[in-house]
Formats: sequence, C-alpha cells, structure tokens
Amino acid sequence: MFEYQQFDIVEVAERCGISLNSRTLDRAEVEAWCPFCPTKSSDYHLYLNRDKERFVCYKCSARGNSVSLYAQVFGVSNREAYERLSGAADFAPPPGESAVKERAAPKTPGYEAATLRRRHDAYYDMLSAMSLTECHLRNLTGRGLSTEHVRLNMYRSMPDSSYKRRAIAEHLAKRHDLRGIPGFYYSKYGHWELWGKPGVLIPVCDADGYIQGLQIRLDDAKKKKYRWLSSNPEYGFPYGTPSGSWIHVAGRGTSAGIRNSNEAFITEGGLKGGVASYLSGGRLFICPAGAASIRDLGGVLRSLRVAKVFGCYDMDKLAELRELERRRRGNPLDAEAAKPCALEKMEAAVKATGLPYERCEWEPELNGIDDFYHHQ
Repeated sequence: MFEYQQFDIVEVAERCGISLNSRTLDRAEVEAWCPFCPTKSSDYHLYLNRDKERFVCYKCSARGNSVSLYAQVFGVSNREAYERLSGAADFAPPPGESAVKERAAPKTPGYEAATLRRRHDAYYDMLSAMSLTECHLRNLTGRGLSTEHVRLNMYRSMPDSSYKRRAIAEHLAKRHDLRGIPGFYYSKYGHWELWGKPGVLIPVCDADGYIQGLQIRLDDAKKKKYRWLSSNPEYGFPYGTPSGSWIHVAGRGTSAGIRNSNEAFITEGGLKGGVASYLSGGRLFICPAGAASIRDLGGVLRSLRVAKVFGCYDMDKLAELRELERRRRGNPLDAEAAKPCALEKMEAAVKATGLPYERCEWEPELNGIDDFYHHQ
C-alpha cells in the first residue's frame, strides 16, 4: 500500500482531454463532457467536485475520484494512474492514444527551448509578478539567508491554483513569445497555461546572472523533492517545451566578481549552493541539479578560469560511497558494486578538466555544506 495523495480533479480532467464548461470553472463543481457515456452528445453531464475530489455523471452513472478518472480514460490500473500523477513524467500523462477514441489526438506538437535571453526575460517578468508566502520566507530565512538576499535572488512561491497560474501566463503572453519557454504550454481552449505544483521557485542562473531555468522545491513531495519547471510535449503538454538540466552558478554579486574567483566549490542543487555561497561571504559555488547532471560541468569550470576545485558533497552521500568502496574491497567480483556511482562520475568530470581537486568533509551530523556554514 502507498500513502494516498490528492490531485485537483479538474486538472486531471484537462490532462485526460476532457472538455470542460468554461462558464463553470470558477465553481466548486465544474461541468464537463462525459467520456464514458455510450451515446455521445455535446451536453455536459459529468460533474467534477473539487472539494470532494470526486466525479459523477448523472446520465451514465460513472463515478469515482481523480485517480480512477485518469485510469479509466487511459485504460490503466489505479496504481499506474496514481504513479503517473504523483511523480512520473512531471505529473502529466505519458505519450500514447487516449482511451477516448473519438477524441484521440495526433502526437503532441512542441517547441525547442528558446534562447537564454528569451528564457531569462520571460522568467524574470514571471517572478516579478509573483510573491513569496510567509511560510516559504520563514523556510528560507531559517536556512540563514537574509530577507534582502531572498528578495535579490527572486525566490517565489508557485501559485497553488490553476486559475492564478493561468492569469500569470496570460499576463506574460501579452509581452513575451512563450513558445520555447519551459513550463508554458498552449491550452486547447486557446490560451497559454503555466504548469506547476505548490512550492518554492528557485532560479537557476549562469555566471552572468541570466536565468537559465527554474526548479520547484515541492511543498508535498513523497519521493523527488525538486522538479524542473517543464512542459514536455511528450507528456501531453501541447506546444510545450522540456526543460534542460542547467548548472547554477552562485558567488559574489557581479559577473566580474564570480569570474575573478580562484577557487570553485561543487555541491548539488541551486538552493543549497546559493545558501552556502551567501553564508561563506560570496564564495564561488558551481551547482549541478544532481550528481547525475554533470554533462556541462567541465565546460562551466573551464569558462570560469578557476585555479582549484573543492568537492562539497552531502555527508550521507560520502557515507554511501565509502560503503560502496568497502564492498569492492571485500568482493572484487561484485558486479553491482563495480559500477561507478553518481558521485564518482561527478568527481571524474571535475578531474577531467585537469584542475587541482580536493574533497571536503565535516561533521556527519551537519549533512550539507549549507548546514555546515549555517552552524558556523
């Protein structure tokens, strides 16, 4: 058994390609076209109750919740429907033909990522139009950041309502071409939409301060805490764009200050690296989204012309690496242990640059480098 998570039944219906009565979208119970009625018509017989997370058709008597709605439309089990909605494929349905044969659509069209400048401009204006909840502000200042630094870094709260996100998308569409901006997609109702789940938006910037992409630190994460802001068309977002896996660069306020740093510190995650840089007085931190996101790590380091690199990885990850090394020593024929882990691949990418490299360690109870600096 797995712990049940609720999903907005109206959003699930949209992902299923179910037509909604736009005049009822601001109500607690939204009217919709029923995909289960044996006799099709243009009438809205399906009722989606947001408060109870239930649906019912008063014509064919179909009923259930958001998970069973998705499962019945796409012809999968409730467990598979739950897994898709709760995390797999960015909370969107996978590619494939809908069980609603009459409304089956061709392969979802999409766009390649826009230029860095276009992404930055759109994201900057988007974040400027958003706010930060008191709860999220307390979380960030509790990590050691000042209120002013939180403001300068443009951390924001992703709106928890699809209506609020839609309003932001429509506002931005008046000033920006949203084609190629990850996170945005074009609704079948003829307007731009912003995908997202409640959490803190974290700008992922390059050495010059341009916003390459955005991550969301989810409020309610059963498995993966951080997700890229993405609208991958392969997962059902029409005219959307998948996100890249960008590397965040944090350091002394200006581009010149960053590029004049002799030392670089590697850690996982833009938020962690940003906090560590702030608490260390502006040290240069290079922050892949994860130990597996290292494709451009060598290029970023070479572009900054640093003289030495320090690895600042979480202590629990180092403990796992030591256990792996112990297994290798104990059994050289252990094929599973012989495979390099993500952390070893990251260190190999750094060492491949030819730069002097040193691994940093501290008290195990202070897991991350941000925890270490905050304790200091």
